Amino acid sequence: MLNIGIKTDYGFIFLVYLATHKGNDFISLKEIAKKRNLSANYLAQLAVSLKNAGIIESREGKSGGYRFAKKLKDVSLAEIIKACEGQIATTPCIRKKGICKNKGKCLASDVWAQMQEDFEKYAKKKNLKQLLKI
Repeated sequence: MLNIGIKTDYGFIFLVYLATHKGNDFISLKEIAKKRNLSANYLAQLAVSLKNAGIIESREGKSGGYRFAKKLKDVSLAEIIKACEGQIATTPCIRKKGICKNKGKCLASDVWAQMQEDFEKYAKKKNLKQLLKI
């Protein structure tokens, strides 16, 4: 079974909470962690990655927190995965070039490479607005 990493899972949950929150107010990490029963420390690490990717923005202080830096239609699933995981890869041989000693002789690598390509196309086409149907 293929897995979406826990970073992407939590990152997506975090973004869904922001997306479904009414208004454009900043939402505290503490609120999100409490409402979604997630570790605030872990979400803080993900928030840095999502902010560095330009997906969210932050504000410090009493009314601080996080909100989207761009419109939901401009945030692709591929961007979210890349921000949270660093790279979209189906297998280690796809993730790290040169790791496979059977390159060119392995029929599986062609299958994984095609699956990788198909998934990337899908992830780049789908945005948060489409995925959340809002």
